[in-house]
Amino acid sequence: DKSSELYFEITNFGLQNIGSFLPRKWDGIFSFIGKIKRLNVEQPWHLDGQFNLLGLQLEELDIGDLQGFIDWKPKENGLYTDIKIESGSYGGGRLFGYVFPSNQEDQLSLNVEFNEMRINWLVPFFQKRISEIDGFSSGRLRIEGLVDNPKFNGQAAFSRGVATVDYLNTNYKFSGATIFDQDMVYFDQIEIFDRFGSEGFVTGQLIHENIKVKALDVKVDFRNLELLNTSRNQNTL
Repeated sequence: DKSSELYFEITNFGLQNIGSFLPRKWDGIFSFIGKIKRLNVEQPWHLDGQFNLLGLQLEELDIGDLQGFIDWKPKENGLYTDIKIESGSYGGGRLFGYVFPSNQEDQLSLNVEFNEMRINWLVPFFQKRISEIDGFSSGRLRIEGLVDNPKFNGQAAFSRGVATVDYLNTNYKFSGATIFDQDMVYFDQIEIFDRFGSEGFVTGQLIHENIKVKALDVKVDFRNLELLNTSRNQNTL
């Protein structure tokens, strides 16, 4: 009937060491100090600890530094976490809530809040449709569903955004607000400018699946906006 405790520590573990198990190329240095405890043999094990993940990258794009804690809740059969995200000298965010790894459905019950956070790390999710994305975003999202196919609900506003439409080889600046509804992202009157300063407005929707862009349907209202900037080598028509 005696209590049992086990303390453990992970120091400076590189994510590239488990790259073959991850669906995308992640990098960063992970450290963790934790404790596993049980009051007696009839009680479930309890896990808690603190961690930091420095220099987190996705596909060699900087996300920032993460610091937080985890706390396994035996009664809920879930893991509670609260993570602070710092994006260098830029803004940051906070991710908090529950993960239920043994559930077949409803594995996630998370909230994310972000303020002036860089969006350069979004590039891999557009699968070479749109590249050189950068800028800042602020908003709040609710994340539910499965770990490998999350659903998002909430709003986000973009400012000082830049992006390149690969097929057209055109560069744009953009700003505006988006609404997240499960596997849909709606945008209405996103303001864009081409390299000459001509203005346009984008309305439409994006469908994502498994955190990948599945479909993109947009309408652009414009006057004198650059729509094509391909060279003779790029233009196969």
